[in-house]
Amino acid sequence: MYFVILELRNNRSYDALHGTLIHDLHSVRILDNVYCFEMPNADAKQARDFLRGFIDRDDGLVDVESKSWAVHKVEASPHNLDSDILKKR
Repeated sequence: MYFVILELRNNRSYDALHGTLIHDLHSVRILDNVYCFEMPNADAKQARDFLRGFIDRDDGLVDVESKSWAVHKVEASPHNLDSDILKKR
């Protein structure tokens, strides 16, 4: 499971990024600009490089591969990842 933390600067349109996170990667939004997703055939660097194509040069991105995690008072839990979708990948 990957957690991506985004710092999107200058309030540009990020519709393509959000569409990719939600519809293509089936990610779960944990906090304002923190998402979690599965990308079984990629390492953290590959996931980062894929997402870099959807942000501007001045934006920040941290991608962390996690085997263990815990959350408190978040918008949604990583448990909300659709396991049926993940099994089809």
